[in-house]
This record gives sequence, C-alpha cells and structure tokens, in this order.
Amino acid sequence: MVYLPQNCGFITKALGVMAEYLFSVLLLAVPAVVIYLCHRFPLLDNLGSAALCFLASVAFGQLMEHALHTTAFRPVAEDVLGIFIAFALPLLLFSSDVKAWFTLASRTMISMIIAMMTVVFLATLLTLFFQSHINELPYIASMAVGNFTGSLVNGAALKTGLQASNESFLLVYGYDVLISSLYLLFLITFAHKFARKVLPPFQSADTRPVDNERSEFDEYRLLLAKKSWQQLRLPLGSNLLIIGIALSASSLVSQNAQTATAIVTLTVLSLAASFNSRIRTTKSTYPLGMYLILLFCLFSGTLFSKSILEQATFSLLAFFLALAFGAVIVHMLFCHLFRIDADTFLVTSVAAILSPPFVPLAANVMHNRTILLSGMSAGVLGYACGNILGLFTYWLIQQLT
Repeated sequence: MVYLPQNCGFITKALGVMAEYLFSVLLLAVPAVVIYLCHRFPLLDNLGSAALCFLASVAFGQLMEHALHTTAFRPVAEDVLGIFIAFALPLLLFSSDVKAWFTLASRTMISMIIAMMTVVFLATLLTLFFQSHINELPYIASMAVGNFTGSLVNGAALKTGLQASNESFLLVYGYDVLISSLYLLFLITFAHKFARKVLPPFQSADTRPVDNERSEFDEYRLLLAKKSWQQLRLPLGSNLLIIGIALSASSLVSQNAQTATAIVTLTVLSLAASFNSRIRTTKSTYPLGMYLILLFCLFSGTLFSKSILEQATFSLLAFFLALAFGAVIVHMLFCHLFRIDADTFLVTSVAAILSPPFVPLAANVMHNRTILLSGMSAGVLGYACGNILGLFTYWLIQQLT
C-alpha cells in the first residue's frame, strides 16, 4: 500500500503549474495549425491567418470571462504582447533595404502628415458638435488625438499635461481598445482590397529579386529546417543584444516615455543591423518574425471585453467611431488627391490609428514587406508629434468655444 501525505497541496500546485506550461505550449502551436489550415482550405486562406488567430483569441477571451468567470489572463496577455513585439520587430526589420526606402520616404511622410492632421481636424469638429452631450469632451478629444496619431503613451502624457480626470482617461482607454479592435478586424479582412479599388497600386523600389513562386506556407516551412536555425544564430544573437539595449535605454526615461523609447531604439538598431549582409540575407528571419506577429494576434483579441460595450453611451460611441473611421475615410480621399498608393495609405493609417506595433501585421496582410520600414518611420513621427497635436487640439477647441 502506498501512503500519501495528508496535505497534498504541493501536488495540486505542481499539477496546476504543469497545466499552465502545457496550455502555453499549445497556444504557441496554434498559429502553426492555422497556417496549415489556410494552406489546405482556400476559403480560410482568403480570410487570412492573422484574422483567424485574432478571432480565435476573441472567442477564447469571451469563453474565459463568461464560462469560467475569470479575467486574470488579461494582465498576463498585455505583458506577453510586449514580449512578442520586442522579439518580432528586429527580425522583421533585419531584411529591410534601407537604400530603397529613401525613394518611398517622401510619400510616406506626406501620407502620415495627412493622417495626423485629419484626426486633429475631425476631433475639433466633433467636439463642437457633441460638446453639450459629453462631459469633459475637450480633454477626451485631446487625449484621443494623442492616441490616434501616436499611441496610448501619448494619451497618458496628455492626461498628465492637461490635468484631465482619471475618469476621462479611463473612458479614452476603454474606447481606444474598442475602436482598435474594430479597426484591426477591418484591417485583417477587407481593408486592403477596399483601398486598392480607390487608390493606385504600390510601386516597389526594392531591387532585390523576389521569389514569386514561394507561398506564405513555404516561407513558414523554412522554420522546420535545421539549417535555417543554424543560420539564425547571428540574427537571434543580434536580436537579444538589441532588446537588451532598448530595455536599458527605456529605463533611463520617465514611465510615460518608456514604450516609445523602446520602439524607437529597436527600430534604429535593427535597421543598423540590416546593413550587415549576413543578417539581411538570412531568409528565415522574416517568417519567424511573422510567426511572432501571429502570436501577437492570438493574444491581442483576449483584451476585448464586453464590459467596454456595456459602459458605452451613444454619444461617446458615436464620437469615437466618427473620429477613427471618419479620419480613415478623409485620409483616403486626400491620398487619392495626392496620388498616394493604397499600401502607403494603409500602413500610415495603421501607424496612426493603431500605433507602430501593428505595422508588421499590416505589411503581412498586404503581402508587402517593403512597406514595413515606411510604416515604422511613420509611427515614430506619430510618437514625436502626438503630444504636440493633442495640446494644439485642446488649445484650438478652447479658442473656438
């Protein structure tokens, strides 16, 4: 007979830890299953692996919240998202052709300036229209401008600078999550097809040969080859070094500026590393980076909460929907006027409305890795201008009311 100790708490805890590790491993394998299903079934391939991962994560988040009555996974998911982006961004930028990008820089900057000024104009106009229906709307509009031209970091900085209430900031944060989820769904489904019907096609300046016969599935299959991982030693070592420097740099600034500092440092150092021919020509860096982006999609949908919809008022919901999607439409019309191509429009729109971490996803949806550097540079401009534009919006509203 085997005697077990009366207190078996340590056994229960050990089993719980094992279950958590097993669950994590299964989640890491989900994008691989999705990629295979897209390869086997054309209908799923039309929807796209990113869309399937995102929708699966939304369903999983709702299941956990309503069936198991827990939201403990959301703070963990937020932390994991940052890790995925930190590792993915250098891998995606290592294959950049910086020299070719300079021919695209002018139209990228023009498109991003249009995107940002459109947000400022609409935020001011909508504030004048909704002011009698929404409390503290000038503060809300200014923080929203910071979010939709830079990121939530800019919105948080504006909250401090304008001395806005915590309630107003939480409203902006909640609606930012809601609008970002809707825009992300639009991006990964039919945004690119819609943009190409209105705007000119993208003309690449990248002179490097492209293997048009290789499918997305074939690119991911590179990760199954032992030789690919041997070739990844230098890029992965460089990746870790860049992340370490970025974390060190971000620790030297205030908390509000840490995310922006880390993104800028990752981008600059990754581009510098791309001048090394061994790093730039390693074929498996891009698919590995995109696999991490699929994991980013898989976890990001879990942040969507039904409570955001329950707290919505019609006026606030109308304000944020009109601001975000109105800005996209007006931005597109101006891009049509200036003959800016569909890919440049979409990547700068993503950099503004969603923020730079979503740019790699946009590049993947468009099957255009050349546009990645343009989107990241536009996002850096948004980080730099977000606070100024938010303060200007608040000043302008005060002058007009």
